[in-house]
Amino acid sequence: PMERGFVAVGTFSHHLTLGGILMLGTIIALSQVLFSPFDKKNIVISVAVVVLAIGLFVSYSRSAIIGLVFGLGGLVYFGDKKLKKTVIILSVVSGLILPIIVPGTAQRFLNVFSSGEHNEGPRIRLWLTSIEIIKHHPLFGVGQGNFDEGFERYHIPGKYHNHAHPHNDFLSVAVDGGLI
Repeated sequence: PMERGFVAVGTFSHHLTLGGILMLGTIIALSQVLFSPFDKKNIVISVAVVVLAIGLFVSYSRSAIIGLVFGLGGLVYFGDKKLKKTVIILSVVSGLILPIIVPGTAQRFLNVFSSGEHNEGPRIRLWLTSIEIIKHHPLFGVGQGNFDEGFERYHIPGKYHNHAHPHNDFLSVAVDGGLI
């Protein structure tokens, strides 16, 4: 459950895992469609691209959606003129349609710039708390699975939505295992 709806996790235990897999699948399937000769198989793969992209958006995984944007940028960069035009048109159309189909996605991105209860302040406090933990345990960290103990001791005062982990892979590694 997430706010007034649900976030997709698929057969995984976390939406970011699902989002990462769907992002890779979308880019691979789209590459197959765009870089191979058109045939009946490409129609099925084109449908898969649409289904994978919708799945990615309902996972609400901002980092995977940003990864998809960079993947599309790579296709535009490496593709010929016709391919570039196709990717740009598909991206713009999808970028307009998907936020309407999945309205919560647009809100997740707008939260970065908002203020109040739903802004990114709680996440930034998690990052600052992680830096405090790292300052006090720089060499070997606090050990895997011990973020809660470090959080209780070093947390920055303020509101948090979740403090199960730092919500940043680099900080998570440094908190768990230290800078070494």
